[in-house]
Formats: sequence, C-alpha cells, structure tokens
Amino acid sequence: MLRRLDSSRGATLQELVDSTPADFPKNPRTIRRDLEALEGAGFPLVAEQSNGQTRWKLMEGFRDIPAIGFSATELMALIFSRNLVEEYVQDALMVMRGRRIEVELLFSKAAAAWVKDKSWHPSQETALLKDGRLRMTLKVADTAELVGWILSFGSQVRVVRPDSLSVKVKEEARRILRP
Repeated sequence: MLRRLDSSRGATLQELVDSTPADFPKNPRTIRRDLEALEGAGFPLVAEQSNGQTRWKLMEGFRDIPAIGFSATELMALIFSRNLVEEYVQDALMVMRGRRIEVELLFSKAAAAWVKDKSWHPSQETALLKDGRLRMTLKVADTAELVGWILSFGSQVRVVRPDSLSVKVKEEARRILRP
C-alpha cells in the first residue's frame, strides 16, 4: 500500500482495493482503516480531491521510501516500539521547566498538513494561512528541549518570535554542522 501512496499521483480507495494481494481482505472499509492506521503510526498522508475522487498519497518530502520488507511480527514490533516512545515523550513540551515564553512558529505548507492535526501543548493555537502555511503560538518553557523540538522539523519551520529563541535555534543548527 505504501508503494502506491508513494507515487506523486497517489491512489484512490478503489485503486488501493484493486491492488491488494488476493490473500488480504479487499474491502474499502478495511483499506480505509489501514490508511488511518498508517496515519496513526506517523505516516503523513494527504487526501486530495481530483475529478470528484479522493486520492491518497504521502506528503511531499516523505516520498521515495526505501524498499524494505518486514514480516507482520516485525511491523507490529516497530509500531509497538514507536507507540511506547511516543507515550514516553508525548508530554515533553509540558514537563519542561524554565522561564515561560510565548513562541510563534511558521510551518511550511508541506509540514502544515501534518502539524495542524497534532496536539503538542495545551497552550497551542494554530491558524492556517491562505498560502497553506501554518502559524502556531505556544506558551512554553524556554529550554534546550524546546530548541531540539523545533529543530526536529528541519527547514519546514521558522521561529517568528521571540528573537532570543530564533538565535538559540540558529546557534544549535550551526553547532550540529561543526566538525
């Protein structure tokens, strides 16, 4: 299924049903549940309307997945491990201690599709801009963990304010590149 979603064209629900191997259930509801499970596992899927049909595909920047074959047991272990890690760090922005600051971030259009649906912090407020980018404000502790969290989005995010946080993020990015 990921191979079909990996193409720039994506696939409709019926195309996914038709391409399902014979020994798997070929039911649109099952395929839709599989799509939801992929999203839940962290795969950033995009649903686009085209010619009256919904086409599902992976978000730009997440394409070209290497061909990897996992057994069902290995896949379950990976998903279980990821869920454990997610549970462990899900409140990472909430447990940080430090001086509270108001942060404004601007996410690219590509990242906005994924970021907008996640709850990162109770103080989080988001606004989708006309050009598809996402503006997010948070009131969080000013810590090294915050800098790391922002850097985890790479070039898909920009710190709008405060300037002091923007400087910290730039300095940390420079340190990463130092030999």
